[in-house]
Amino acid sequence: MKASVIVPTYQGHSRVLNIAKALMAQTFRDFELIFVVDGSTDGTGELLRSRPTESIAVRIVEQENKGRAGARNAGVAVATGDVLIFYDDDMLPMPDSVERHIRFHEHHPNAIVTGHAEQAVLNDRDFEHYRAFIHKNWMMPFRNGPTALQGGDVFMTAANCSMTKATFAKLNGFDSTLKDAEDRELAFRAFKQHVALFVDLQNAAWHCENLTCRIYIRRLRQYAVANHVVGQLHPDMMKASSARHISSGKKLVYRLLASPLWVSAIDGVNVFRVLPTTLRYKLYDAITFSLSEVYKDVKL
Repeated sequence: MKASVIVPTYQGHSRVLNIAKALMAQTFRDFELIFVVDGSTDGTGELLRSRPTESIAVRIVEQENKGRAGARNAGVAVATGDVLIFYDDDMLPMPDSVERHIRFHEHHPNAIVTGHAEQAVLNDRDFEHYRAFIHKNWMMPFRNGPTALQGGDVFMTAANCSMTKATFAKLNGFDSTLKDAEDRELAFRAFKQHVALFVDLQNAAWHCENLTCRIYIRRLRQYAVANHVVGQLHPDMMKASSARHISSGKKLVYRLLASPLWVSAIDGVNVFRVLPTTLRYKLYDAITFSLSEVYKDVKL
């Protein structure tokens, strides 16, 4: 099976050569690499065109900004592979990642598989260690090889995922009207059309971003807005936010924690590092939850 690897990038000048290098080092090399430069103004396209020629065919598509969904769809429009593999531009796939995607579809040609998007710790910030820890815990139920998802836990992440071109066509691709959570929305449509969804933690790629507590909370707020839109499209698939069932006593506690001063303390010298890890991480949980779910209008 031939594969098309599609990487959308927006203002990715500082990132795209890293993922290009990781993809050139793959154990499976019968694939084309398609970068979709989505309205970047930072010279991303010029940088990609000036990179040394490699044995793997590289195609660069440049377009006005349409968002990640529109960029991925544009990549698929020119793809010639039987299998479509998607990575975000801040991912570093492990050397066997492309091969694992290909081998999966040899056995499951009508399914979608999400690989592991592991959180890299780049700056040894305590909050980065916390995020890596909670992400690992979230993924623990799927640790035993490719695991089929059931109705209660339908999800996918387009940061590291794949499907055949036939499956993509059946689902009519990503919803280009969405600017976020477009991968989750695609997973909902796939589930409703009886397309099996799998998670394979052995298929790993490192997610490399400079993550602070403030950036993380802003990201959670963006996800909340995007998930509200997706919820309007698929009300039968969305779970109610846990913030709706908080007692008045807990709300008072969360109000005390819903302050940018706590965020600045975590991202700065971080005096909380003297606390035991379990207690410290519970505090981070409470602060991020209070500012992203309960008191999301507090200015950061």
